[in-house]
Amino acid sequence: MVRRVRSIRRTTKWLQKAEEAGRKGDKEGEEQYLWRIVRTLRKEKKRTREQKETLSRALIRLCQRLAGHFPFDQIEAMAREALALTPDSEEALGHLIMALTAQGKWEESRDRLIQAVREHPERWQVRLALARVLAEMDQWEPALQHLTEAINQAPDREEVYKSAVDVLEKRGETNRALALLQQAVERLPRSADLWFLLGQLQRNAGFYKDALSSLEKLLELGEDTPPIREAMAQICTELGWSEKATEHALKGLAADPHDPTLLDLLAFAHLQAGRPTEAVQALARLVRLAPNDPLVHFKMASIHQRLGNYSEAVRAYRKVVDLAPDTPLAYEAQSALDGLDKKQLDQIFTLTMEDPLFRMKMIRNPVEALKEKGFALTDSSLEMIVNTDFSQLPKRWGSSTGHVN
Repeated sequence: MVRRVRSIRRTTKWLQKAEEAGRKGDKEGEEQYLWRIVRTLRKEKKRTREQKETLSRALIRLCQRLAGHFPFDQIEAMAREALALTPDSEEALGHLIMALTAQGKWEESRDRLIQAVREHPERWQVRLALARVLAEMDQWEPALQHLTEAINQAPDREEVYKSAVDVLEKRGETNRALALLQQAVERLPRSADLWFLLGQLQRNAGFYKDALSSLEKLLELGEDTPPIREAMAQICTELGWSEKATEHALKGLAADPHDPTLLDLLAFAHLQAGRPTEAVQALARLVRLAPNDPLVHFKMASIHQRLGNYSEAVRAYRKVVDLAPDTPLAYEAQSALDGLDKKQLDQIFTLTMEDPLFRMKMIRNPVEALKEKGFALTDSSLEMIVNTDFSQLPKRWGSSTGHVN
């Protein structure tokens, strides 16, 4: 009897230390104490109710800690053990269902949850879990029935609406999902998550102005974050409201200057508004954040080409080819390089015939002459230029001279 009391005190103390380590972020220390509890209490042939609860809590916390980097069959075994110790534990059941579904054991998951709903029909969280499993098994009608019952049981909980919308979207019932979310935000008008979900769903359905209104509700609630500004900027670009998009992107970047999506949106909004120079500046910041992203360099090259900055465009397109060889993006970049080569060659020959000073420089040192004018050719085109006798070209003095930025 004395030994059992000591065991209870010891394992209870270890559980407290495990929880304290968890609060401090010491995962290794937490797991060590939890495993110590499990090893100790598993040796007990006859456990008290308190010992069963302590062992179950330790197993449940281990399931939480090990999910994602531990074999699901072992998490399943621990969850089963915890559930056998505390049959009414929703947490233990939740971890068991997670492990079962991760292994594709949908039928057992469904049957377990159906049994749990029969035993505890008041537990709306279990109904939600059952609805999600039924939806994954394409058993839509019973899934919707359990969702409806869960909403009736917990009409003031965000989770029920989120799960219901997820199921309805998977079934393709977007209008029904939108109607449900409208009801949800009317009942829970201060729920930032539900307003954001409604805005995203409206945007995906093509109701851009309604989506923007929903997201503006978040600003009224004091929820002004970069993800919200990002969503609003995206919607504004889709509506063609470039000035509004720029405003939202800049406000998001004021809170997080290194957000790559916001920088990309800012560049697009500037471009949409006819401000390519400002777009280049935004993309330059993005290049510094993501120097190895070929798509960013491709966008930069495209704008430089539009501005007539051929040397900058060529450098950026070459970077795309180097970063993503043998990809569709690299082939497109190479095609752009070939087009730029042809365009520059035409300008070079025209300029040589029309500008006597440039002609003289091309005869003496073509490489330096091209560099001075800002031309950037591929190696093959440059070799052709070097081997060309420009003194034999016809002269057209007096014509307007070209210029390359």
